[in-house]
Amino acid sequence: MAPAFSKIRNMDIPTIPGYIFTTLIVYMQGSVILSGNRLLLLILLFISASVFLISKLKTDKELIIVFFFLLLVIFVQYSQFKYLSYNTVLGTLVRFILPYFLVKIIGKEYLTYYVNVIYFFAILSLILYISSILSPNFYHFLYDLSSNTGIERLQIENNLIVYSVVDDIRLGYLRNAGLFWEPGAYAGFLIMAVLFNIVKCDTLWNSKNIVFFIALLSTFSTVGYIVLFMTIIFYYLSNIRRKAVYYFLIPILCLGAWYSYFNMDFLGSRINSEIAGIQNSELEYSGRIGSGKKDLKDIVKYPFFGKGRNVATRFENYNKENVLEFHRTNGVTDFAVKYGLLFSLFYFFNIFKSFKAFCKKYRYNKRFGLLMLVIVLTIGFSQTFFQGIFFISLIYLHTVFKEPVKLDVRNRFDVKNFNRNPNLQQKAGVM
Repeated sequence: MAPAFSKIRNMDIPTIPGYIFTTLIVYMQGSVILSGNRLLLLILLFISASVFLISKLKTDKELIIVFFFLLLVIFVQYSQFKYLSYNTVLGTLVRFILPYFLVKIIGKEYLTYYVNVIYFFAILSLILYISSILSPNFYHFLYDLSSNTGIERLQIENNLIVYSVVDDIRLGYLRNAGLFWEPGAYAGFLIMAVLFNIVKCDTLWNSKNIVFFIALLSTFSTVGYIVLFMTIIFYYLSNIRRKAVYYFLIPILCLGAWYSYFNMDFLGSRINSEIAGIQNSELEYSGRIGSGKKDLKDIVKYPFFGKGRNVATRFENYNKENVLEFHRTNGVTDFAVKYGLLFSLFYFFNIFKSFKAFCKKYRYNKRFGLLMLVIVLTIGFSQTFFQGIFFISLIYLHTVFKEPVKLDVRNRFDVKNFNRNPNLQQKAGVM
């Protein structure tokens, strides 16, 4: 009698709790109200750790490696600067441990939940955004309503929890920030949803991505537009098999990108102005490029273990009155300065592993995982994304795709036969 192979036990939690936890992840990084709330981080850590233990989920070695790697970085930084902030250390450890528990208890459908959550808020933001453009009275109503909450004192933007009311204008139009702190940040989260949806649905053009594209265009974000072009080009690079189509379509996309760069003020003109700004030593703040240039000087001084998150070690001669001088917006170089190149390489390598595992799950071209990483680094060039719990969660995602296969086999021959037989693996639910 042929051995019976039992299916892998489904460790994913039910759909509703999955959506709740995923929404919390988005809010804990993106919302001007919840992001940075230390008490909420600790409460969420306690809840997620409790669910993790009750569910009897296995602790992966990746969490142990991250924990001790961070302790090593913190110890070396203390040895160098003779300064230690317990609040900063605790905040760092919580930010890197919490996403692990959340990813593990949400399970393999985490990115599916993420796409749907962003899709819901994208539709909501477009309704409020388009209404604000069509009716100035409606915009002023939203602005006054958000002002009355007192939330605007926390950030420059007024926020209605599900929507940020900004007064930023480009090309004569308001910009759409969604629920995030600014339109550029919203563009980053939108493009991540596009990438995940491409892999899951095996297509660039479907109803959800069209909504994401429209929402992304409404942000008028420089980097958002750049990564949109990159995403379209990368998609066709990964999927086109006929050389005639390949050589016809790619030049058209490149020409479109070139035309947009030189004809949209917030693309070519803005980038050129930032380059000119870093050449002007009188300017305190010169944008993403200028931030990167300043950070590179610190990376050269402390390449391996960085300078830490606390301003006491992060900046020399820090003066809180001179905000622009110490303002950093280049997320890639800022992360390298704070954590060092060793941990940064480890961090982005694990994100790549997660993208590759995600592509493998949906039988998508695994090379697209590397292209996804390139896009992540590009959006990180304009936002300090990588210290938020959503992007940190991506370093653990690959762990949920490697649950051990539980087999009901009688001897070693059955195991070997199973490993070599794709048909048996498919019946067991492995493939």
